[in-house]
Amino acid sequence: MKNYAKYDIAGRHIEIRRDDYNWFILHGPNNLKNFEKHAEYWYFSSLESMLLRLHKLLRDLGMKSIGYEDVVLAIQEASCQIKEIAEQLAVAGGGR
Repeated sequence: MKNYAKYDIAGRHIEIRRDDYNWFILHGPNNLKNFEKHAEYWYFSSLESMLLRLHKLLRDLGMKSIGYEDVVLAIQEASCQIKEIAEQLAVAGGGR
């Protein structure tokens, strides 16, 4: 399994990985000593599905309240982060 990206966002650690058939998102607190053992795993068969779930995760991490302005700001920030992640994955050769 190849690691494509690691992020520490809003006190959470997120890793994006890929094997020959699937994409993986690992998600958990920054302070876990055994991150591999305790992280939440999500599996995706397509890059699009993985990016959609990652966008929802980043949006939820960025929301401070359910007020209109906070929701819009969280969506915009998540969209920018997804764009950067997608560009990094393309450079790393993960977009197949």
